[in-house]
Amino acid sequence: MIHKVSKDLEHLLIPVDQLETLPGNPRKGNVSAIASSYEEFGQVKPIVAVDNEDGTGTVIAGNHQLAAAKELGWTHIAVLHVPFDHDKAIAFALADNRTSDLGEDDQTLLHEMLMSVVDEMPEFFEGLGWDDFEIASIETPAAGASSAVVANDGWTPPVMQLPGIDDADTTKALITQGATATKSAGAKTNIQYTLVFNDAGQQATWYGFLRYLKSHADFRDLPTTSEQVMAFLTRHVNPDQ
Repeated sequence: MIHKVSKDLEHLLIPVDQLETLPGNPRKGNVSAIASSYEEFGQVKPIVAVDNEDGTGTVIAGNHQLAAAKELGWTHIAVLHVPFDHDKAIAFALADNRTSDLGEDDQTLLHEMLMSVVDEMPEFFEGLGWDDFEIASIETPAAGASSAVVANDGWTPPVMQLPGIDDADTTKALITQGATATKSAGAKTNIQYTLVFNDAGQQATWYGFLRYLKSHADFRDLPTTSEQVMAFLTRHVNPDQ
């Protein structure tokens, strides 16, 4: 058997090929981050499944943990089986996701706890998404809620405003300018912009946007932040406007 399961859970081990993921599961988790945790700590709490008539099990809590175990090449994983019927199993899966969503962090305590250990395991925490952007956003939490419109895919756009300029059209024009014409055939222009934030709330929202790109399935595999931003703009911005 190939696994890294706590000895206290070994009595719950079953083959991963006997488990099915929950059909239509609305939660989209970060399998790579879970795999990083499994590599470092192993599995210390079981996933939850219900029994099927054919002897397999359907996972109702821990679908992404199962995917992470498979990604790591595990043959077995610890599973707690519960005697729920179909409707109760679906209700439990929704409740498990929702109770996680309803929790929130005390940003000051989170930053203190993170900084106490991040230097000892930098690659591990980066694998969990605790990179410089994430830490910076915790260091400068939003001072107040923004009235920004939330996009349909869950992204809250950052507020970009230039010092001393209150007119939105002027701000947009200045932000979108900057390209210089190249005079040699085939030459490419590299353009660099500096975003100036008026307050911690704007900066935190910008870092939130970058974290969104780094976690979104359509953008996270692009190698640089600039490519992720450009891919997002290509999808969401109408070049004719």
